[in-house]
Amino acid sequence: MADHIAVTIPISPHRPLKPLIVSTLGWLIPLLMVTPAVAAEKTTVLGTVNVEANAVSDDAATSRQLSTSATKTTTPLSKTPQSISVVTAEDITSRGADSVADALGYASGVVSNYRGTSNRNDEVMARGMGGYLPQYLDGISFASGSSGASLSPQIDPWLLDKIELIHGPASVLYGQSAPGGLLSLTSKRPVANQSQKLELGYGTDNQRLAAFDLGGAATDSSSVIYRLSGITRARDGQEQFVKEERYAIAPAITFLPNDQFSFTLLANLQKDPDAGYRNFLPAEGTVLSNPNGQIPRDFFVSDPNWEKARREQNSVGYVMEYVVNDQLTLRQNARFTRLKQQTRTVIYDSWANSQQTVMNRWAQQFDDDVKSSGIDNQLQYQFQTAAVAHTVLAGVDYKHYQYDNKSWSDRDADNDLDLDWTSPHYGLDTSLLTLSSVTNELQKRNQFGVYLQDQMSYGRWNVLLSGRHDRAKIQVDNRLKQSEIDDSASKSTGRGGLLYTFDNGLAPYISYATSFEPITTTDANGKLFAPTTARQSEIGLKYAPAHRDLQASVALYDLRQQNLVTTNPQTRVSEQTGEVGSKGLEFESQLGLSESLRWSTSYAYTDSQTRKSDNPAEIGLKTQWIPRHSGASWLSYAFDSGITTGAGVRYVGSTYSRNNQIKVPDYTLADLSISYDLAKANSGLKGAQAKLTVKNLFDHEYVSTCSATWACFYGEGRSAMASLGYTW
Repeated sequence: MADHIAVTIPISPHRPLKPLIVSTLGWLIPLLMVTPAVAAEKTTVLGTVNVEANAVSDDAATSRQLSTSATKTTTPLSKTPQSISVVTAEDITSRGADSVADALGYASGVVSNYRGTSNRNDEVMARGMGGYLPQYLDGISFASGSSGASLSPQIDPWLLDKIELIHGPASVLYGQSAPGGLLSLTSKRPVANQSQKLELGYGTDNQRLAAFDLGGAATDSSSVIYRLSGITRARDGQEQFVKEERYAIAPAITFLPNDQFSFTLLANLQKDPDAGYRNFLPAEGTVLSNPNGQIPRDFFVSDPNWEKARREQNSVGYVMEYVVNDQLTLRQNARFTRLKQQTRTVIYDSWANSQQTVMNRWAQQFDDDVKSSGIDNQLQYQFQTAAVAHTVLAGVDYKHYQYDNKSWSDRDADNDLDLDWTSPHYGLDTSLLTLSSVTNELQKRNQFGVYLQDQMSYGRWNVLLSGRHDRAKIQVDNRLKQSEIDDSASKSTGRGGLLYTFDNGLAPYISYATSFEPITTTDANGKLFAPTTARQSEIGLKYAPAHRDLQASVALYDLRQQNLVTTNPQTRVSEQTGEVGSKGLEFESQLGLSESLRWSTSYAYTDSQTRKSDNPAEIGLKTQWIPRHSGASWLSYAFDSGITTGAGVRYVGSTYSRNNQIKVPDYTLADLSISYDLAKANSGLKGAQAKLTVKNLFDHEYVSTCSATWACFYGEGRSAMASLGYTW
């Protein structure tokens, strides 16, 4: 692990290394040298924003009210002129979420499981945009590449303290990013008064669960504190022959030599010997009629002799903070991640006969290897000019992403892979497969960025101004075609926001933000296309009255993504003339009706469609997978008897395929949670709790989405887990 930590600083031997070192040391070392003199001066404490950016609150209610991602300072959501969704560890465990995507099922404007059970990655979309949201772990990109990439990590939510979703462009603080938003994940951190927890569970589909969360002070003075979280999960998939198995552990240790300095070392090790399933089903027999009836929900398209999915991801990083005085704080975050995945499958391609019984299939094999690393240096300074309080954040960051992608396929020219779904026979003779190389490519991305942000407070007014400039470099080595592409681009992005807070807690706001994202495809001359760009205008209203456990927000937005690649129907040449536009409304609320009763709800209206294209037939088409209406609500109540109940409902409106020829019906799902404090029955069982969580309570059978006639996905049926936990 020590070697990995060393890698996060230099990161790459490529050209951006020199500016990285110069920029980091150029301002960090001089500031550390003048620290004693600065600390000795008297300072004025500003009552504007709590800036303990690396702190993690133990209180779930407080954690829901704060964001550390939207501004990279710990700012109340009620003071942030942008929509942010927050999911706490309490939300994750109470609802039985077993993935990050699953945990976002109750957030507004989010498409979290468009592939249904055929989804072994956390492919999350937001605000009507089709690109997957990039994931950041503790402030650093977590092996996230292009928004269209099919490879991404899937960190177990048991290891997380918090999930934040920034709605809309986030490039101003993070660089290249999908326009729909960004996922910011926070690892469980050491705390001195950490309680210890063990949990065992068993459920439907042979689900097995064993997890622990240990920690506390390693020294009498609490100058060294630690945390060790781990989990193992296993289950049978919804489809026949599918298995899922995971082992994950996350050690963390914090050094606190004095009140000013903290250094937290964070590691995340995860191995999925059986990483799940990813395949397609035809529209005929799922959302459309088939003369032979409905294709069973547990039908297995692939073959057990060939199917394989293994994933291993290891990550190590650190979070360092030095509070010089009440005004000046220095921070540095870094992380290195390695993700390896091997996959073999046989996928559905088309019907082999007119009776729609025999499926034409072809075999695939993938070998993927991702290395990503990043470092983010921040200087935060609080000061006052006349009656205006400022929290200024200046930063220099760098990230490197390397993706080694190899794939092979057998397109089944001799039809020996055909399968009759009405009477399937498995046992493929894999020696008969003739695999041809399809992809053999090494992709490297380097990004160097500088950013500046000022959060200003004047009475009831809050103003946010941010600007950033990035230098991005892309190298693509196509070893199959023996061709190389080396290109770079510079891009500036910005954000501005204005918010006013009334005495009753109402806070109207307005904001504007831009973003960019590189494209790895090439034009007719073999040159990479320019990055796509996006801009968003947003107006909203937040409500957080003092002395009440209530937080609500509503936002109206207009989001446009430009420079999309489209194909001219006459020339068949790809050109960069496309635009997707999304307009919508999002609402979220968290309400504590009493100490025992809590209610959260969300709703989103999303109108997303193609605005510009070289192909006139595409203009006006609705964006695939995106529902126009969606909403969710969760109500929980804690009885004096020790029983706590929770019930929720999720609604997803109808969606369309890529060409809008297929309409997928809407669906509504119900969830349930019941827990019991066993100490109420026997005082000797203090700290013990029994819990039952059920997703899709009524086992509703539905299709989550369709990409095309050959790519539809069944949603997950009823899943129940009973567990016993012990906390001391």
